[in-house]
Amino acid sequence: MNAQPTLPRARRAKLAASGAVAVILVGVALSGCGSSNTTPTTPQQLFNAGLSAQKSGNYTKAANYFAEVLVQAPKSAQAAYNLGVAEGSLGNLPSAINAYKQAIALDPKFANAYFNLGDAQAPTDPQAAIATFRHLLKLTPSDPNTQFNLGLLLAQHGKLAEGQKYLKAAITANPSLKARVPASVPLPAGV
Repeated sequence: MNAQPTLPRARRAKLAASGAVAVILVGVALSGCGSSNTTPTTPQQLFNAGLSAQKSGNYTKAANYFAEVLVQAPKSAQAAYNLGVAEGSLGNLPSAINAYKQAIALDPKFANAYFNLGDAQAPTDPQAAIATFRHLLKLTPSDPNTQFNLGLLLAQHGKLAEGQKYLKAAITANPSLKARVPASVPLPAGV
Protein backbone atom coordinates (compact mmCIF):
# COMPACT_ATOMS: atom_id res chain seq x y z
CA MET A 1 0.00 0.00 0.00
CA ASN A 2 2.90 2.31 -0.61
CA ALA A 3 1.60 3.72 -3.87
CA GLN A 4 -0.95 6.45 -3.47
CA PRO A 5 -3.35 7.35 -6.26
CA THR A 6 -1.86 10.66 -7.21
CA LEU A 7 -1.22 12.51 -10.37
CA PRO A 8 2.35 13.48 -11.05
CA ARG A 9 3.20 16.87 -9.53
CA ALA A 10 3.46 18.35 -13.05
CA ARG A 11 -0.11 17.23 -13.84
CA ARG A 12 -1.41 18.74 -10.57
CA ALA A 13 0.39 21.98 -11.35
CA LYS A 14 -1.07 21.91 -14.86
CA LEU A 15 -4.56 21.44 -13.37
CA ALA A 16 -3.98 24.37 -11.05
CA ALA A 17 -2.77 26.54 -13.89
CA SER A 18 -5.53 25.50 -16.30
CA GLY A 19 -8.20 26.20 -13.71
CA ALA A 20 -6.93 29.72 -13.33
CA VAL A 21 -6.35 30.66 -16.98
CA ALA A 22 -9.84 32.09 -17.45
CA VAL A 23 -9.54 34.06 -14.24
CA ILE A 24 -6.20 35.47 -15.34
CA LEU A 25 -7.57 36.54 -18.70
CA VAL A 26 -10.54 38.26 -17.08
CA GLY A 27 -8.24 39.87 -14.53
CA VAL A 28 -5.90 41.19 -17.19
CA ALA A 29 -8.82 42.66 -19.07
CA LEU A 30 -10.23 44.26 -15.94
CA SER A 31 -7.00 45.47 -14.38
CA GLY A 32 -5.65 47.36 -17.36
CA CYS A 33 -2.02 48.30 -17.45
CA GLY A 34 -0.44 48.61 -14.04
CA SER A 35 3.07 48.90 -12.79
CA SER A 36 4.71 45.60 -11.95
CA ASN A 37 6.63 47.35 -9.16
CA THR A 38 3.54 48.00 -7.05
CA THR A 39 2.51 45.85 -4.13
CA PRO A 40 -0.61 43.86 -4.99
CA THR A 41 -3.63 45.13 -3.11
CA THR A 42 -6.78 44.23 -5.02
CA PRO A 43 -8.11 40.67 -5.05
CA GLN A 44 -7.20 40.30 -8.72
CA GLN A 45 -3.68 41.64 -8.21
CA LEU A 46 -3.20 39.34 -5.21
CA PHE A 47 -4.55 36.39 -7.19
CA ASN A 48 -2.18 37.09 -10.08
CA ALA A 49 0.73 37.47 -7.66
CA GLY A 50 -0.24 34.14 -6.10
CA LEU A 51 -0.24 32.44 -9.48
CA SER A 52 3.15 33.94 -10.28
CA ALA A 53 4.59 32.77 -6.95
CA GLN A 54 3.08 29.33 -7.48
CA LYS A 55 4.53 29.09 -10.97
CA SER A 56 7.99 29.97 -9.66
CA GLY A 57 7.71 27.34 -6.91
CA ASN A 58 7.31 29.77 -4.00
CA TYR A 59 4.31 28.00 -2.48
CA THR A 60 4.53 29.77 0.87
CA LYS A 61 4.23 33.16 -0.80
CA ALA A 62 1.50 31.82 -3.09
CA ALA A 63 -0.49 30.51 -0.13
CA ASN A 64 -0.22 33.89 1.59
CA TYR A 65 -1.49 35.71 -1.50
CA PHE A 66 -4.42 33.32 -2.00
CA ALA A 67 -5.32 33.53 1.70
CA GLU A 68 -5.39 37.33 1.39
CA VAL A 69 -7.62 37.07 -1.70
CA LEU A 70 -10.05 35.05 0.42
CA VAL A 71 -10.03 37.74 3.10
CA GLN A 72 -10.98 40.36 0.52
CA ALA A 73 -13.11 38.15 -1.75
CA PRO A 74 -14.38 35.27 0.42
CA LYS A 75 -16.49 33.82 -2.40
CA SER A 76 -13.55 33.13 -4.72
CA ALA A 77 -13.59 29.40 -5.39
CA GLN A 78 -10.50 29.81 -7.60
CA ALA A 79 -8.54 31.43 -4.76
CA ALA A 80 -9.58 28.66 -2.35
CA TYR A 81 -8.61 26.02 -4.91
CA ASN A 82 -5.21 27.58 -5.56
CA LEU A 83 -4.66 27.95 -1.82
CA GLY A 84 -5.22 24.19 -1.65
CA VAL A 85 -2.70 23.59 -4.42
CA ALA A 86 -0.10 25.75 -2.66
CA GLU A 87 -0.72 24.13 0.74
CA GLY A 88 -0.61 20.67 -0.80
CA SER A 89 2.66 21.49 -2.53
CA LEU A 90 4.05 22.49 0.86
CA GLY A 91 2.92 19.16 2.32
CA ASN A 92 0.25 20.79 4.49
CA LEU A 93 -2.46 18.26 3.64
CA PRO A 94 -4.97 19.28 6.36
CA SER A 95 -4.81 22.90 5.14
CA ALA A 96 -5.04 21.77 1.52
CA ILE A 97 -8.07 19.61 2.32
CA ASN A 98 -9.80 22.52 4.05
CA ALA A 99 -9.08 24.83 1.10
CA TYR A 100 -10.42 22.31 -1.44
CA LYS A 101 -13.55 21.83 0.67
CA GLN A 102 -13.99 25.61 0.73
CA ALA A 103 -13.63 25.76 -3.07
CA ILE A 104 -16.24 23.01 -3.44
CA ALA A 105 -18.62 24.75 -1.03
CA LEU A 106 -18.33 27.86 -3.19
CA ASP A 107 -18.61 25.93 -6.47
CA PRO A 108 -20.17 22.46 -6.03
CA LYS A 109 -19.26 21.48 -9.62
CA PHE A 110 -15.55 22.37 -9.35
CA ALA A 111 -14.15 19.08 -10.68
CA ASN A 112 -10.47 19.94 -10.18
CA ALA A 113 -11.14 20.78 -6.53
CA TYR A 114 -12.83 17.40 -6.01
CA PHE A 115 -9.95 15.61 -7.71
CA ASN A 116 -7.30 17.33 -5.63
CA LEU A 117 -9.38 16.84 -2.48
CA GLY A 118 -9.49 13.09 -3.08
CA ASP A 119 -5.79 13.09 -3.87
CA ALA A 120 -5.04 14.92 -0.59
CA GLN A 121 -7.34 12.65 1.45
CA ALA A 122 -5.94 9.38 0.09
CA PRO A 123 -2.83 9.05 2.31
CA THR A 124 -4.62 9.53 5.63
CA ASP A 125 -8.32 8.92 4.99
CA PRO A 126 -8.76 6.55 2.04
CA GLN A 127 -12.47 6.04 2.73
CA ALA A 128 -13.09 9.78 2.44
CA ALA A 129 -11.02 9.81 -0.76
CA ILE A 130 -13.10 6.96 -2.17
CA ALA A 131 -16.29 8.91 -1.41
CA THR A 132 -14.80 12.04 -3.01
CA PHE A 133 -13.78 10.21 -6.18
CA ARG A 134 -17.20 8.50 -6.38
CA HIS A 135 -18.84 11.91 -6.22
CA LEU A 136 -16.45 13.29 -8.83
CA LEU A 137 -17.38 10.46 -11.21
CA LYS A 138 -20.93 11.79 -11.12
CA LEU A 139 -19.58 15.10 -12.46
CA THR A 140 -17.03 13.60 -14.88
CA PRO A 141 -18.14 10.00 -15.51
CA SER A 142 -15.55 9.13 -18.16
CA ASP A 143 -12.45 10.78 -16.68
CA PRO A 144 -9.74 8.09 -16.70
CA ASN A 145 -7.68 9.77 -13.96
CA THR A 146 -10.63 9.73 -11.57
CA GLN A 147 -11.46 6.15 -12.54
CA PHE A 148 -7.83 5.18 -11.98
CA ASN A 149 -7.55 6.79 -8.55
CA LEU A 150 -10.88 5.34 -7.42
CA GLY A 151 -9.99 1.91 -8.78
CA LEU A 152 -6.60 1.90 -7.11
CA LEU A 153 -8.02 2.97 -3.75
CA LEU A 154 -10.78 0.37 -3.91
CA ALA A 155 -8.35 -2.40 -4.88
CA GLN A 156 -5.96 -1.43 -2.09
CA HIS A 157 -8.69 -1.27 0.54
CA GLY A 158 -10.55 -4.54 0.24
CA LYS A 159 -12.74 -4.05 -2.83
CA LEU A 160 -10.56 -5.65 -5.49
CA ALA A 161 -13.27 -6.63 -7.99
CA GLU A 162 -14.84 -3.17 -7.99
CA GLY A 163 -11.41 -1.55 -8.12
CA GLN A 164 -10.40 -3.65 -11.09
CA LYS A 165 -13.53 -2.54 -12.94
CA TYR A 166 -12.49 1.10 -12.62
CA LEU A 167 -8.84 0.34 -13.36
CA LYS A 168 -9.82 -1.48 -16.54
CA ALA A 169 -11.96 1.45 -17.71
CA ALA A 170 -9.18 3.92 -16.91
CA ILE A 171 -6.44 1.95 -18.63
CA THR A 172 -8.64 1.27 -21.66
CA ALA A 173 -9.16 5.03 -22.02
CA ASN A 174 -5.54 5.91 -21.22
CA PRO A 175 -3.10 2.99 -21.63
CA SER A 176 -0.21 4.95 -20.10
CA LEU A 177 -1.92 4.59 -16.69
CA LYS A 178 -1.08 0.88 -16.66
CA ALA A 179 2.53 1.71 -15.76
CA ARG A 180 1.33 3.41 -12.55
CA VAL A 181 -0.40 0.33 -11.14
CA PRO A 182 1.70 -1.03 -8.27
CA ALA A 183 2.76 -4.67 -8.47
CA SER A 184 0.69 -5.37 -5.34
CA VAL A 185 -2.55 -4.65 -7.24
CA PRO A 186 -3.52 -7.40 -9.67
CA LEU A 187 -4.89 -6.10 -12.93
CA PRO A 188 -8.07 -7.58 -14.37
CA ALA A 189 -7.82 -10.05 -17.22
CA GLY A 190 -7.39 -8.46 -20.63
CA VAL A 191 -5.62 -5.32 -19.40
